[in-house]
Amino acid sequence: LGITTSEVNLIGTLANAGTWGGILGGLFLDRFGPRPTALIGSVMVFSGYFCLSLAARGSIKVPAWTVGIFALVMGQGSSWMYSVALKANSMNFDQKDRGKVMGALVMYFGLCAGVFTQLYKTFFDKEVANFLCFLGIVLAVVALVCGAMVNVVPRGFEFVSLTRVTL
Repeated sequence: LGITTSEVNLIGTLANAGTWGGILGGLFLDRFGPRPTALIGSVMVFSGYFCLSLAARGSIKVPAWTVGIFALVMGQGSSWMYSVALKANSMNFDQKDRGKVMGALVMYFGLCAGVFTQLYKTFFDKEVANFLCFLGIVLAVVALVCGAMVNVVPRGFEFVSLTRVTL
């Protein structure tokens, strides 16, 4: 991309601000529920990654701050989808099991980076633009499919404890 270290830092900061600044997504989730939130999150993730892929490919010539905005949008979409998973699962499990469930979700969120790193190294080595496009498509599709299936159990429903389930 021919950008300076300061511009890389700007892009990274905006991506992190998008990912970890999920207040808007949380407010939207509380008001409208998980399905619309997952839908908007998937659109943001796809849009952000697709525009990043266009910039990396050189198809569009934009300044670094614009690439940072693309990263911010991608991060916001990721945050919205993550919020859907956390809220739906925290509401669907008994209080004594929520810690385990939240821990597992956070663990899987972290493990995704390792999985996608291996996918990049195996299939996309040195093809960053194609990998960014791949991420946008895969993550958006996953969010749409999971968002369509997410369900919050109504209050008063009897929970089955994870400790009582036997295989």
